[in-house]
Amino acid sequence: VPTLRRLNEMARRSNCNNDLRRLALAGIQYADDRRAFPHVRGAAELDGGVETSDGPKAIALLVRGGYHDGGGLT
Repeated sequence: VPTLRRLNEMARRSNCNNDLRRLALAGIQYADDRRAFPHVRGAAELDGGVETSDGPKAIALLVRGGYHDGGGLT
């Protein structure tokens, strides 16, 4: 049973790493096309802090724009 748990955890981590990689690639493609990383506020409103961004909306922007298929995201 411990071996099975360890294998399940390894598979979960691998899936998570794949999802993060796909999101990063989608962000890079978006930035390459638009010359800016995805954000949901105007450039003048961003102060560089993470508290100014809205991750779920930025991810939705990537999905709606066709940069990511949304698979694996919850």
